[in-house]
This record gives sequence, C-alpha cells and structure tokens, in this order.
Amino acid sequence: MVDTAGFGRALPEDCFRQLFERSADAILLLDGDVFIDCNSATVTMLRCADKSQVLSLHPSLLSPVMQPDGRPSYEKVKEMIAAAFRQGTHRFEWLHQRMDGEPFWVEVSLTAIEWGGRTILHTVWREIGDRIQLEIQRQEVEKALQWSEQRMHLALKAAQTGIWEWNIATDRLEHFSDEAKQLFGLTDDTFDGTWATCAQCIHPDDRALVEQAIALALAGKSVYIADYRVIWPDGSVRWLADRGDVLRGADGQPVSMVGTVLDITPRKQAEEARRRSEERFQAFMNHSPTAAWMVSNDGQMLYIN
Repeated sequence: MVDTAGFGRALPEDCFRQLFERSADAILLLDGDVFIDCNSATVTMLRCADKSQVLSLHPSLLSPVMQPDGRPSYEKVKEMIAAAFRQGTHRFEWLHQRMDGEPFWVEVSLTAIEWGGRTILHTVWREIGDRIQLEIQRQEVEKALQWSEQRMHLALKAAQTGIWEWNIATDRLEHFSDEAKQLFGLTDDTFDGTWATCAQCIHPDDRALVEQAIALALAGKSVYIADYRVIWPDGSVRWLADRGDVLRGADGQPVSMVGTVLDITPRKQAEEARRRSEERFQAFMNHSPTAAWMVSNDGQMLYIN
C-alpha cells in the first residue's frame, strides 16, 4: 500500500531550494524591478563569475539597450513586469546579453508568487537561440521568395506572358496569373476558374486545333504546343502561343498540366503583312507583260515569271 499520510502537506523549504538550484533552466527571483536571487544555471548562462554579478541588477542591465522591435529595454521591462503582476503569469521572448557582451534569445516566464509577506516574480529563462535563428532564416527565405515572385511577375508582365496550371479531373485552373487572364480578355469578374471558360474565348475556327493538341499531350504523344486566336470582349482578335507539360501520377495517368501563354500578335501581324506583300509581288510579276527574273550573287536562278 502507498502511504498517503504526507499528501497535501507543504514541501519543506530545502526541497524548493534543491529544485531551484538543480534546474537546467535559469531561474531568478525578481523583487520589484531587481533580481534578488538566481540559480547556478543563470550564472552559467550569463557567463558570470558568481551570482553576485547578477543580484540587485535591473533586467534591462542584462539586455541590449534596445530590443529588436526598436523599443528601449528599460521601458519594455516595466511593461512585461506589469503584465505579470496583472495576469499572475506572463510569457514572452526576450533578447538578453551575457557578461561578455554576446546577445542571446530566451523565452521568459514570469509568475507572481508570495514570498516573505510580499509578491515577487519567479522568473525562468530558457534559451531559444536555435528556434529564433530558424525563424529568422524562414523569414529571410520567405522574403527572398516574395522578392523573386515580384521580379518574375514584373518580367512576365513585361514579356506579356501568363502562367497557368490546369487540374484535369476538376477542370479547374488551380493557378491562372493576372497576365494570363489579361491575354484571354478575362477579368476577376468574368473568370470562374475553369478551362471551359477560357476555351470559350478561343476563336471558333481554332478550338478543334487546341483540343487536338491537348489530347496528344495527355496521351503522351507530344508536348502541348498550340498557337491560336482569342476574341476579346471588345471584338478584337489576339494571337496566343500556348506551351505546357503534363504532370502524371504514380500510375502514369495525367493529373494536371502546367504551362505558359504568350501574346504573339505582333509576330503574327508581321507574318501576315509579309505574306500579303509576297502575294502582291507574285501577282504583279505574273501579270507583267515583260519577262522578269531574279538571280543570286552566284548566278543561280531564284525566280522567273
């Protein structure tokens, strides 16, 4: 049987002292706004010679002058202490400073306790430098990605190129960039997120060509390549060059397609102008009443009417 006679009794003071001294975390007692005691883990963490270097110090004196958020440590300490007394406990992250000047991050836990007839703060420091460093690295990566996306967006906008990703099973365009919408003559109000809506923008004479190109790509017989016309709401016609790859699941079945769409209207207009010019030249030469021919620099016959 378990002897429960001692359950509920207050632990002796020497037991608390052992817990205080043997804790792996730095523990300090804060009376008012100065430290009145600390354990050996605190001395080790701060790289002190002994605890006398800590006692009677204001927490801000063991901190950089300014916290990373730009606020003075002295002022922010008062705010944290007030919150702990008001709420009974308060937890936050803080940048402290060792005796040799090296800054280090800790998670601070302040708990109001009764001691010697007055209320003091039981303070626990737990180093979180690795966690903070990982968070900083994560933020830097996110910032770099955001900057990269912004640059890519500007580049795509300048090149009049859109990006898309089509979920084949749902017919949803999981990603359809603003540039892509603009190239199809769509807006946020007129685009419902489906490929079917985009297909309605394609010139009726070109839809079969696009459907065939998609079918060949899904069957694995070709990459997706299609040049086609779209009709904008104002009736104007634009030429687009669509390119994409099929992404397949573990079973080899097509899951989605990703690609880019580019406005090639100026190129098509130039090609059409050149074709018409050649037709006019051909018609003129064919109906000329005199003989006409063209030869290369090396004497080869290039054209004769």
